[in-house]
Amino acid sequence: MTQRFSAHVDVHLILRRTGGHAEEVLLSRRAGPVYASGLLHLPSEQGEMTWAPLAALPDDMVAYCRAGLDAHRQGAGVALRLQRPGDPIAYDRSADRLQPVPAAWGAGAPFDRP
Repeated sequence: MTQRFSAHVDVHLILRRTGGHAEEVLLSRRAGPVYASGLLHLPSEQGEMTWAPLAALPDDMVAYCRAGLDAHRQGAGVALRLQRPGDPIAYDRSADRLQPVPAAWGAGAPFDRP
């Protein structure tokens, strides 16, 4: 059988609120013997949860999670973040390689086809 290309894809639900506040997203601090323990990430079963302003995200986040929220804030429906050997797990402005993917069918929402 021919081997096909494969890629790791990570999809998350973003929980947002505005009601009288600036737009915020719900984050949780990863805890225990897990990847990126101690860093903020989108909610999962581990750690304390906190609301953070989308316009001023904290730096102590998992890098790929921060990239996804930055892409969301920029209006991108899909984004690619390249991780190179030696890159830190935590967000680092100097290693930010976020590449928003433009919508293929125009300026509308990614799933609004003409």
